[in-house]
Amino acid sequence: DPGIGKSTLVLQLAAILGQTKKVLYVSGEESATQIKLRAERLGVEAAGLELLTETNSDAIAATVAVGDYALVIIDSIQTMVVEALTGSPGTVGQITASAQLLTAVAKRHNAATLIIGHVTKEGNIAGPKILEHLVDVVLYLEGDRYGSFKALRGIKNRFGSTSEVGIFEMAEAGLVPVANPSEALLAERRPGPGSTVLATLEGSRPLLVEVQALVAPTPFGYPKRTAVGFDLNRLNLLVAVLSKRANLNLSNQDIYVNIVGGLR
Repeated sequence: DPGIGKSTLVLQLAAILGQTKKVLYVSGEESATQIKLRAERLGVEAAGLELLTETNSDAIAATVAVGDYALVIIDSIQTMVVEALTGSPGTVGQITASAQLLTAVAKRHNAATLIIGHVTKEGNIAGPKILEHLVDVVLYLEGDRYGSFKALRGIKNRFGSTSEVGIFEMAEAGLVPVANPSEALLAERRPGPGSTVLATLEGSRPLLVEVQALVAPTPFGYPKRTAVGFDLNRLNLLVAVLSKRANLNLSNQDIYVNIVGGLR
């Protein structure tokens, strides 16, 4: 989702690697002018970074074949099309064919390729499941659009563990790593009823996270259950356990649960 810093993170990555390697950044979503303005705002520059604004997968493959690139970034696969197929960008056929074409040329010319994809409302990669099988690593950039933190989480990794997570914060210079997430997450906490601190693990990283809960009488016949950053089915299970085992009458109460910081 561009709203949570995807384009910023990709441009930063391309600029860092472009200082020592030859990198091709292919954008099918933005113009060269838009990317240039973002690069100036972030203060990034790299001699080895080349930019291509193109949505034709055949043209991109031809460019990769003659460019001797160490890294190719495709932003995003939902905008790419193959000439031999009919159908609009983002359809299952176009996504599959484009991904297969780009991965094939990457293997032939030994170019590491980063394919950016959008996700559905359910949090899954938009498009066919074959997209995940074609690649070696699947990373999710998570975070609420208005949350302060973004988490980079590994779902599939043929080269290492998927249990680690990177935590970033959006600043003027782009996404920057958070050295002490627990301190940042609890910096504005005001202890009181409905607020508690949860000690949890993200991979090998311990985190202290504030969990906020509010219970209030419902003005309607059916109580409302709302959760942000917390699984709604698990919230319903916890409510049922409290009602049955702790003798708490929650059948006429609205319940709201929030994980602070945009984490899940």
